[in-house]
Amino acid sequence: MLWAVLVAAAANWERSLQQAVQLHQSGDLRSACAFYRAAIEEHAPLQAHWAVLTNFALAQQVDSPEEAAATFERVLELQPTSADAYFNLGTALSECKQAAEAWPAAVKAFEHAIAINPTDGGAYYNMGTTQLQMGGENVVAALRSLQTSVALQPTDAKSYHSLGDAYAASREWERSVAAYRTATALRPEHAAGWASLGNALEEMNQGSAAEESWRKSLALHADAGVYNNLGGYLRRADRMAESRHVYQQAVELDPRNAEAYIGLGKCFQAPAGALAADNKAENDKSYLAHLRRTYGVAIALQPNNAGAYNAIGEGMTMFGLRGGSELFEGKGAHEMYETALALAPGNTCAATHVAYGTRWAEQQTCDGSVALQEDEDGSAVDQLPAGDVSLRDLTVNVEAEDALEQAIRIWRRHGVVLFQNVLTPSTVDALLQSVRDAQFGNHTQDYTAVTRDKTYRTHKALPVSSAADALQSIAQKLQPFLTRALGAKKLPVLESGFMVTAPGASAQQFHRDVAPAVVSCSSQTASLQISLVDTAANQGPLEIIPSSHTFDASVSDRSVVESSNSNKLPVAVPAGTVAMYALHLIHRGSANTHTEDRPFFFFTIMGSGLAPPGLAYTIEPDDIGRWQMCGGQLERTG
Repeated sequence: MLWAVLVAAAANWERSLQQAVQLHQSGDLRSACAFYRAAIEEHAPLQAHWAVLTNFALAQQVDSPEEAAATFERVLELQPTSADAYFNLGTALSECKQAAEAWPAAVKAFEHAIAINPTDGGAYYNMGTTQLQMGGENVVAALRSLQTSVALQPTDAKSYHSLGDAYAASREWERSVAAYRTATALRPEHAAGWASLGNALEEMNQGSAAEESWRKSLALHADAGVYNNLGGYLRRADRMAESRHVYQQAVELDPRNAEAYIGLGKCFQAPAGALAADNKAENDKSYLAHLRRTYGVAIALQPNNAGAYNAIGEGMTMFGLRGGSELFEGKGAHEMYETALALAPGNTCAATHVAYGTRWAEQQTCDGSVALQEDEDGSAVDQLPAGDVSLRDLTVNVEAEDALEQAIRIWRRHGVVLFQNVLTPSTVDALLQSVRDAQFGNHTQDYTAVTRDKTYRTHKALPVSSAADALQSIAQKLQPFLTRALGAKKLPVLESGFMVTAPGASAQQFHRDVAPAVVSCSSQTASLQISLVDTAANQGPLEIIPSSHTFDASVSDRSVVESSNSNKLPVAVPAGTVAMYALHLIHRGSANTHTEDRPFFFFTIMGSGLAPPGLAYTIEPDDIGRWQMCGGQLERTG
C-alpha cells in the first residue's frame, strides 16, 4: 500500500513538471508557474535543481517579479558563478513593483553578470535601461552602458532606441536623433521608434521631419500621445484644421485624454468679424460653449489640471468675457486664474493675470481692430510705402531733434522700431555680466525646458533689480514715446528675462506672441530687446516681418509668412540697440551659424488694461506686479 502511494506521488510531481515544461515551451508562463510550484512542493529534491528553479522563476516573473527575484537568489546559491543567473536576477529586480528600491540591486546584479561575461551585450542593455530609469546622475552611467551594448550588438534595434532615450535625457538631441534613426532603420516596423525620433526632431526644431516621423508611427500603430504631439506641432505651424482633426482622433482613441481636449481648445480660431459688436452676444455664447466642451472636459477628467483652468481664463480674457458664466458655475476669467494659481503657485502666467486682474482701460474696444493703425487722435496712419523695409528705415537716434515723431511714425506703420544711443556702453556691459552670471548659475527661474531647440538656446528670467540701470535709462529717454505708443502713463513690467542663442541653433518658426485680436481686448503691449553684443546677420538675431502687426482673421499667419519672402528682416544691430516690437508682430529667432553666441535681454511692458493672454511670462515670481515705468522712472510698486 505504501509503495503504491509513493508511486502515485512520484507520478504526480512528474506529471506536474512535464505539464509545466509543455506550457512553458508553448509560451503560457502564467499557467506553467502553477505546475512548477506543485512539482517543487511535491518533490523536495527539485528545490536544489537549479534548472527547474530557473524555469520556475521565469514563470513567476510574469505576475510577481519579487518572488522571481527570491527564486533567482536561490539559483545563485546553487550556481554562484552563473552569468545567466545574475542576468535573470537583475531583470527580475528591475521589474519589481517597488522598482526604485530594487534598481540599485538590479544594477549590481548586471555588473556581476558582466564581470563573468564581459561580452554580454544584453546585460549592458538591461543595466543601461535600469540606470536610465533611475535618472539623475545615473544617466551618464546609462549612456556608457548603452554605448557598450550597441558596440557589442550592432544590429540590435532596441539598444539603439534606448541609447536615443539616454541622449534625449541628456539633451544631446543630435546624437539622440542619430541613435533613433539607426533604430528605425534596423526595425522600421516599430511604431515607438518613429515616435521617439519625431520627438527628438521637434526638439531640434525640425518640425517637418518630426511630422513625417510621427505620421509613420501612427500608420503602424494608433497612439493618443503621438496624436497629441502631432496636433501640437500642426497648431504651432498655423495648420489649425489639420490640428483639430488630429486631436479629435486622439479623443476618439482615448476619450479620457485630457491633453487632447486642451489641444482642441487651443485650436479655436475666431471667424472674421467675430468680435464685432453686432455679433458679440452670439459669439460669446458660442465661444463659451467651445471652452466648456474642450477645457471643461479636461478639468472634469483632471480636476487638478492648472493648465486647463489657466487656458479657460486665457480664452475668456481673449474675447473680453470678464463676467461669470453659468457654463462654469458662475466663474469668470479672474476666478479661473486664481484657481490655476492655487493649484500651481509657480505658474507665472496665472500669477500675472491675478496681479493685474482688476485693471481695465477707461476706453475699451473689442472689435478686432488693431490700435497701432491709428494715432492717439484717432487719425489713420498713412498708407505703407511700396517696397522692402531696411533696418535704417526702422532706426531712430534718440538724440535727434525729431526723434519722438519719427519713432511714432515708424511704430504705427511697422509695429517695430529700433533705438540707438539709449544705453551707455558701461550699462550694457553690466547687464551682459548679469546675464552671464544667470546663464551659468541656478539662481533664477529657468524657462529653457519650454523653449524650442533648447540644446542651443538658454532662456531664463532675470530679476528686474539686475537690469534696473538699463530699464531706468530706457524709462528716462523713451518715456514720451512709450506713453504715446502704448496709450498710458503707467507702464507695468510684465516680463524680465534673457535668451542666449548658441552657434548651431536652428531658426524658430515665425509666430506672434499673441494674436492681434487679443490686443484689442486687453492692453497695448510691447516687448523690448536689448542686444548685448554687436550682432551679425548670421548670429541668430531677431527676424521680423515689418508691418505684419495688422490683423485679418480671414488670412492665416502662414499665408502672411509665405507671401513675405523678400521682406523678412534680420535685426542685426550693434550692442546696446533697443528693439521694441508689438507682441502681435510676426517674428522669430533666426539660425545661428556664427562662431559666437548671441545674448540679449528682453522685457515686456503694457499700457492701460489687462495683461494680454497667450504669453508664458518670463519673470521672477517676486517681480510679478511690482514694477512699472512712470514719469521717466523705473518704480517698484510693491
